[in-house]
Amino acid sequence: MADEGNLHLQKLVNQFLQSLIANWDEELVFLTESLPTNHWFITDQPFFSKYGLTFSRFESTASNLHQLVESFLELLPYPDAVNGQPRNVEEPESWFNEFKTAINERHPKCTPQSLDESLAPILGCCVSKMILIILSAHHTDGDSSQAADVSDELKSDSALKKNIQSMCISKVELEATTVSWIIAVFQNNLEKAVKKTHFNPLLDAYASRALLYWSKVVGLLSMRAEDEIISIFRQYLNEQKNPQSISAPAMFYFAALRYVRVTPQNQEKYLNFFLPYLQHQHRKTPDSVISSLLLTLCNVFRQCDFVNTDDKTLVLKLAEINELLKRLAEKKKLLKPVKKQVYITNICFLLRAPQGLFRTLAPFLEKRCISHLDESDKCEQCLDMLIYLLQGTYDPFLSFFQLKVYDKNKRKNVQFYSKNAQDQLPKDERRKSQFNNEDGAGGAGGASAASAHRIDNVDDLLFLADIDWTSRIRHQESEHDIQDRIKHLFKALVRKNVLKLMRSTRHWKKLIFVMTKLMAQDLEYGMSVLLPQLIDSKRGGPLTMELALDVISEMLRPNGTFNKYHAMSKTTLDTLTGVLPAILDECEAAIGNSRLHKRETPLLLHYDGHYIERYRISADPTNREPSIEDFNAVLRINMEDAMKEKAVQSAESGQVLDEEEKEIYDEEKGLLDDIQYKQIRDAQLLSLSFLQNDVLGAKILQLRQKHRGYDDIELAVKNNKGAKKEYLNVLRACIRCILSLRPNGVLTDCGVKNLTYIGRYLLHQDYEVVLATYAVLRNIVKQEKMLLSSILTGLTNYLLQFYIHRAPCIAILIQTISGLVSTFIESHSIKEILRDRGIVDDLCFAFNRLDALAFAFFCHTNLYVRYSCINLTLSVAKGLKIIIAHYFADQSPEEQQRQLTFPASLGNLFQLYSADIIKRARRKYFIHRDNMDKTSEPFDQYFNEHYIQTVENISHEGILKMLLVQDDYTPAYACVDAIVEKIESLCLDGSIYFRFLRVDSCQEILLQENWLGVDEQSKQSEILQSMCVALVCLVGFSDNGMDDVGFYDSIWKQLERFSHVDDVQLVHTVLYALQSAHFTRVANVYESLDAW
Repeated sequence: MADEGNLHLQKLVNQFLQSLIANWDEELVFLTESLPTNHWFITDQPFFSKYGLTFSRFESTASNLHQLVESFLELLPYPDAVNGQPRNVEEPESWFNEFKTAINERHPKCTPQSLDESLAPILGCCVSKMILIILSAHHTDGDSSQAADVSDELKSDSALKKNIQSMCISKVELEATTVSWIIAVFQNNLEKAVKKTHFNPLLDAYASRALLYWSKVVGLLSMRAEDEIISIFRQYLNEQKNPQSISAPAMFYFAALRYVRVTPQNQEKYLNFFLPYLQHQHRKTPDSVISSLLLTLCNVFRQCDFVNTDDKTLVLKLAEINELLKRLAEKKKLLKPVKKQVYITNICFLLRAPQGLFRTLAPFLEKRCISHLDESDKCEQCLDMLIYLLQGTYDPFLSFFQLKVYDKNKRKNVQFYSKNAQDQLPKDERRKSQFNNEDGAGGAGGASAASAHRIDNVDDLLFLADIDWTSRIRHQESEHDIQDRIKHLFKALVRKNVLKLMRSTRHWKKLIFVMTKLMAQDLEYGMSVLLPQLIDSKRGGPLTMELALDVISEMLRPNGTFNKYHAMSKTTLDTLTGVLPAILDECEAAIGNSRLHKRETPLLLHYDGHYIERYRISADPTNREPSIEDFNAVLRINMEDAMKEKAVQSAESGQVLDEEEKEIYDEEKGLLDDIQYKQIRDAQLLSLSFLQNDVLGAKILQLRQKHRGYDDIELAVKNNKGAKKEYLNVLRACIRCILSLRPNGVLTDCGVKNLTYIGRYLLHQDYEVVLATYAVLRNIVKQEKMLLSSILTGLTNYLLQFYIHRAPCIAILIQTISGLVSTFIESHSIKEILRDRGIVDDLCFAFNRLDALAFAFFCHTNLYVRYSCINLTLSVAKGLKIIIAHYFADQSPEEQQRQLTFPASLGNLFQLYSADIIKRARRKYFIHRDNMDKTSEPFDQYFNEHYIQTVENISHEGILKMLLVQDDYTPAYACVDAIVEKIESLCLDGSIYFRFLRVDSCQEILLQENWLGVDEQSKQSEILQSMCVALVCLVGFSDNGMDDVGFYDSIWKQLERFSHVDDVQLVHTVLYALQSAHFTRVANVYESLDAW
């Protein structure tokens, strides 16, 4: 059986090599002198991740591990010998030469010399990462030797308890020869890096990645071979140690040691190893060497445990280390980031030191941290120190080996140097999700065929260590000591001047983490004593309220990690849920819609998760590994931070921007200055974005509205003497907090008296409040399918409270509803939606009502409203396509089949009959052209010829485009008339769906006061025109829910109020509507008009 497993393993290795060769593209062979502008590292490609996961799931036995590791090591052209035994790399039968031959066959034009140069660093990167994946993989005792489909198991956080004991390297001991081989390979890579042997920019990047992976592999090997590793590094470092300094190459050696495993059994060995270099403090030692030493010591100390040490010799050594760190901090010429690293290392040391040394921590913090919280340039340094303090008992070793695997949403075009997933997109696509209504993006594909046992589904898999919210500052402390320390730190952090200094985005996020960790030290005390002090506006202020809300958001985030470690009582949750409406009431009085009035400018909504995720704590701030992609990044940690200290000033706003914000600002400014779009008006951009699918035009329109929004809110606050601008950030924090608390009254109660209803914030003057509210609603619908129906009902009822002259408000609400429907359909599978009959029934009613809403508001002549209706129609059509069969569940089987022959929705009707509708509209327009605005102009032959030509070759999208931007041959009201005729025809044929749509659109919307009862202050031409277009529907349907004399009288009475308006177009629209009346209404229309 074991032999069969080994044969299967060898087969998988061969298939991996074939895939590796297949993905070895020309960039890896035909090297250029400059960096490639777009390069996707071969170790980041999906095929590599899939094979890595497959190999990592094989049973952790000595034979499997030995076979896998040595198979990959055989690919390397170095070293020439292992333990004195030659490897015969130059022989034709060697794995390396066979691989080189295969690459040569794939790229016949490449020269052997170029292959010799490129293969070593790239293969080194591939081999090192694969061995790292295998050795750091986690296993249970019942692993399958065949590594069957484990994608479901991998997706479950609870399926595998990840700890050091479950790692492959802990379960299986590598053979001494294999360990020596790996160490020899590592030394080869390290020595090349120290010598700074540069071949080519791309190859140097691969070599740097390889050295990072080999350093992590050596860190894993240190769990069993620490003596050999310490001996090797002692020799390296002693060569760099001289009487005056420690030379610059030492930074490579210290950095390569940052991943070693320290345990109570070997901690004294590492202490004795590092002590001489810490003692060797000289002015000429470069800061880079000191930084590298401190970063490694920080990781070492965080794994140590000297708390119960009573060995006097060891205690004296520990006291000496403490004094050495203090002395190092006094050096005047140290760079600020390096000095901060000294303080952090000292904190980590004292947290694990004996009780006597631990007592010095409090005065150390007071002197080096708390007393500097009122200095702007030291705020971030103090927060970083507190973060390491509050992570006290956390062991970071597992976080060193986080495994990033292929993310289906990652684009293939990856920037050469990148720090995060967003940076890996080309610049024109970066932050693209913020300008799309869709949350996701298409991913790259093309993984090579592998074994049937490989993992075929690794969507969004990341082995990321959760934040340990249970870590304490110190083990086994008394409750009194914990609460005293919490109280002292809390008091220092919430001072008004301190909070003002920390309000920048970068500082605020760290402050939220510190405050949340502070609460987690003693949750009951934090929730009962500390949180009420933050929330109370009399004891605190807007800044403390904002901080409290962001802390609550983090603790109760549905997809966060805090809930995994701390369970809150129902009483506490109810208390927190009740707090939010109370704060919203304060914000409403200070800066809400009742104070500033509702928005009067239109918006093109888009999803931007940045507004709700900007302060989310997604990873442990002490864990730098996710941002480290190569060994050079390790060396740059504090050196790069020193360069970032110079904040960039925005010349226009005077606002201090960090690096990310500055990049975004420059990108946005470049787009706004695009000469092709600068002269185009907003309305034209909106039309182009739909008619020509102009993504860039839509993006520019959104940016215009964003930048204009900042001016609008400033002006609104300035013009309102009672407004309190300091509450604006509190309101934004409230919106973010809704995502975590989800109070029913805020989400669903759209009553006039409820001033905290979430729909009101979609109409706020502040651009960020609107976008944040929209993002919150979409996330709620994405996470909880049960809430969609009630949220849609609330928003629809709220929308119908507005008179039609509030076009900006109406457009925003319709866009929101459309976005929620789209998000729901994309986030939940069809099976998941149809599983619950109650949800389906609610959605059938909601979607039918939304279709009627869209149809009614197509009568509105405002461009943004019609654009929003188009999106809503398309979204509802997708939803009804899924559930339409259930819409007729109460009918007989025969009737159900008959109903399914009709269009399933308004959008489906447009798709099926677009050409027919347009042709009919143009014919009716041609017949009634004497009633149009060209009455005074004779229709020439050109009009007739062009009319006939434009009717031909109409796509199914034609009617949507006509409804958005009418042309000279098809006015919008003619289109509406043709749609009315088509719906009337379907109703006559027996369509139940369109019968309801016909009555709902007229009776619930068009016949209401908000359409026909617009007051005389609303004399804009587009509002009056909307009323006239609505008349087409009201008299065009045979049944609109009302057919008495009073109905017709109300129309003439309303129209008479605007008879003084000198607009021929309005008169002609009314005449067109009357001539398009359904034949059953003609007599009543005539009698009523005659009587009037």
